[in-house]
Amino acid sequence: MKTKTKTAIVITACLIIIFYIARPDRINDCRNEAQGSSMKKELPVSGFRKNVTFILGEDREKDNPYYTEAENYYLYNKDDKTNDVVTGLKCLAEVSKYLKDNPPENQLPWGTINLVSHGNQWIGLSVQIEPGTGRTTAERLEAYMANDALKPLPDKIVDGRTIILIHGCGIGNNQCLIESIAKFFRSDSSAPVVRASRLFEYYTSLKKDGKVIATQRYFAKAWMTTYKMGYLPDTDEIISDFAEKYPDATVNWQYALSKTCPSWAGDLYHYTFEVPVKWVININKADSLPDFSSQKNRCNWAKKQKEIANQLEKLEIPAEKFNWWIRKVYVNNTDGIRSQALWVKGYATIVCIVMPLTDEKHNISNLPQPFCPDVYDNRYFYTFCHHFNKNYVEVNNAPLFKSAFPDNVFYNTSLSGDEDELAKEMLKR
Repeated sequence: MKTKTKTAIVITACLIIIFYIARPDRINDCRNEAQGSSMKKELPVSGFRKNVTFILGEDREKDNPYYTEAENYYLYNKDDKTNDVVTGLKCLAEVSKYLKDNPPENQLPWGTINLVSHGNQWIGLSVQIEPGTGRTTAERLEAYMANDALKPLPDKIVDGRTIILIHGCGIGNNQCLIESIAKFFRSDSSAPVVRASRLFEYYTSLKKDGKVIATQRYFAKAWMTTYKMGYLPDTDEIISDFAEKYPDATVNWQYALSKTCPSWAGDLYHYTFEVPVKWVININKADSLPDFSSQKNRCNWAKKQKEIANQLEKLEIPAEKFNWWIRKVYVNNTDGIRSQALWVKGYATIVCIVMPLTDEKHNISNLPQPFCPDVYDNRYFYTFCHHFNKNYVEVNNAPLFKSAFPDNVFYNTSLSGDEDELAKEMLKR
């Protein structure tokens, strides 16, 4: 009996030794040691990629803590928090440098990159390309890249499976900007997928004893009308404009125009912002120019200029909605000769009525919860992707792109008790 026991112990010990020696990672280690320390290790082809969020601005108004709440969301939200949340960067060039200088430790390219910035479909993102370049627009990005001012990122930093999510207000309605951002963050051999919502979005959080205990993101629908900056119409005229522009909308325009912030989740409110347009147009001495002393003459002249008309068509704002300013100036040409030009500026004011979207079908404690649109539904998101020859690719086992967008909308109903409290808190605001 003792002999059998000793034999079993010996066999077990041998099996343990054989298993250790035959382990795949041990075999690879031995191969690496045999071939020398200079051998390059192959990059892993599978595994979970790291995600990162860039908060690209600072709050200037206490009643609009957009960046603070976005930071809380990507730090603490159980579904969307990222491995890293980076603040303090001032421009997209600094984001590109950060990505290059901080490759993920697992040697895989980045998975999701969130870019959080104020912005809208008309005037682009508030974050600059480089300090001093002004707001980020498609035109400025294309001009910046045309001057070879940016080198592609290495393939180990971003690739065709990297997803860049742009968080602003309706940025998904500006397809040219999204496609330019994809080129801006391209790698040596591919470009990332870039996605942005066509809706407005904002964040909110619930704190207890100074600590964030729950966060939520709300998407919002918006209705807009425009008037010349400095020519504020009366409320009845603005209401009439909204009713004429959106005849099928069941919106209490008067109520919305009386509110500058929501009192509860799903409440209507409004805000205004300016849309500036500017050009420098060269002129010849022989050019016949009208009398620019009246606003009507300036507007009529602007409408006849092809360059101006094309830009206003993209903005979908008629020339009559701008307050025009035109002055004669001198510009220095590339040949060193100064010539006359017209400095043309137009300013429009947009009144934006916002309604946060809620999921009325899945209330908790009879409280409306945030509506979570499906990212593959092109009614709510625009996605720019180079993988059109494939039905989809996957990142972290989740589909990245589908060849056909579904008609249904996904509702996120997995809310914790803290999120229930957050909804109650929103009702008080």
